[in-house]
Amino acid sequence: MQAGHFAGPRSQASIFQGNVLFDQFRATVGKLQEAIGQDLEGYQNQVDTINLSLVIGAIVLFLAANAGLLWILRNFTGTLQGQFVRLTQTTQRLGQGERSARVEPLTFSDLDQVGQSINSMADAIQRHEHAAEESMRTLEQQYALVERAQSESRAIFDASSEAFLFISAGGQVHALNRPFREFFALTGEEV
Repeated sequence: MQAGHFAGPRSQASIFQGNVLFDQFRATVGKLQEAIGQDLEGYQNQVDTINLSLVIGAIVLFLAANAGLLWILRNFTGTLQGQFVRLTQTTQRLGQGERSARVEPLTFSDLDQVGQSINSMADAIQRHEHAAEESMRTLEQQYALVERAQSESRAIFDASSEAFLFISAGGQVHALNRPFREFFALTGEEV
């Protein structure tokens, strides 16, 4: 057309050839679109596979983390419960009279402080009991000495030939001897 040949481009053969070329172009575009669609479908399948793998991996990781956390929590609570049981068993033994019971050192520092406080308290109670027992033995010995001295003084008091009457400042009769009772002819009920 640029060379001035206007009849050639309008001929049937050139129109037919143009139609054939245009049909080939359309067919090629269709095949290209089909190939692009197949490629996109392949890429989409790959993306879907990757996304599914990521979701499954995240779920597995989440479940593993939860299982690990649950195991750690159960281990921690089991250890803590075991130490509470040891602590309460020792206090029960102390309460039942087993004075030699002591709390063994515990892993958790707060519970260990409680256990050591219980041990200190048990030691103080044991020292107090020993001191009380020693005081009781001393009192028993002194009581025996006082009773013996009292019976000896009573024997001397009753063996005296003089009549004695002991009266408190409040006017109560504390003691009178046998010669006093005989002198005033008093019986045991009257005294």
